[in-house]
Amino acid sequence: MRTRSLVGVLAVLFALPALAAPPASPGPPSSSDLEDRLAALEELVESLQQQLDVHLANASAHHARYADSEAVGAVGPHFSGNHADLANVTAAQHHAAFSGSHSDLTNVTSGQHHPPFSGSHADLTNVSSTQHHPPFSGSHDDLIDVTSSQHHVAFGGSHDDLTGIGPDQHHVPVTGTSEGPWRFVGVTEDTPRGDDGSATLDYYCDQSFPGSRMATSLEFLETTDKPYWTGLPAWVRPLPAIRPDGSSFDTATGTEFPLGTGYGTCDGWNNTMGTSYGLRVGSDGRFLILSCDTALRVACAAPATSP
Repeated sequence: MRTRSLVGVLAVLFALPALAAPPASPGPPSSSDLEDRLAALEELVESLQQQLDVHLANASAHHARYADSEAVGAVGPHFSGNHADLANVTAAQHHAAFSGSHSDLTNVTSGQHHPPFSGSHADLTNVSSTQHHPPFSGSHDDLIDVTSSQHHVAFGGSHDDLTGIGPDQHHVPVTGTSEGPWRFVGVTEDTPRGDDGSATLDYYCDQSFPGSRMATSLEFLETTDKPYWTGLPAWVRPLPAIRPDGSSFDTATGTEFPLGTGYGTCDGWNNTMGTSYGLRVGSDGRFLILSCDTALRVACAAPATSP
């Protein structure tokens, strides 16, 4: 009913100019003229009512369909924010499929173009190590809780397949020998002072006993069949331990080295000052400290040959 009244009001508004038009001749309109105009107005209202009824019965008649491409252009420019702004939007909705290579991805981190991987190495079929592991530039000491099979490619070939590869590249360097522990082998005829340097002292030993070097106090002690000599005692290399107060002692013999006396090594076999002392051993096996400006022989040790 309200709709029909509204249509009537609209019809009256449209018809007012015609009703208000001045008469063709002076004088009031005749009753027949008014009846004609009222009939015409009723016809107009009836026509408008029919059109409105049709309009209300068919919603698609007053809404044009909007194409997807038109909708995309209408909502504005492309998205320029960050991933955090895309709530409830899947990757397929805001990322175009990528068909290039890794080298085409400039300034794109692995977390942005790869989902996190939580499986095992066995799940990575046809994936090279450089695609799922960053290059490692550290040392083996940095690999905590990593097994050899995880950071080394298993080699199933023979040595003949290793062309141009040195032994230090596919073998762990061997730091030991087949020889036994070092043992005391005798003393030199040379009698250096305490500032001749450790290399020189080793050289004197090698000249007297090829393959030997200056012996430590422990090597002298652990040699059961010590060669006996007469004459001057010999310099021997201590194994010092330093206390918090700066004093030190030889860990093999317990010989004390007072504070500031060079730790029993003549300050690294480099000093002959009167306050610098070195460790010496006599043929009787007694260990004493002696001023480094004294000329003594050198106790020598060489690797013991395995029986």
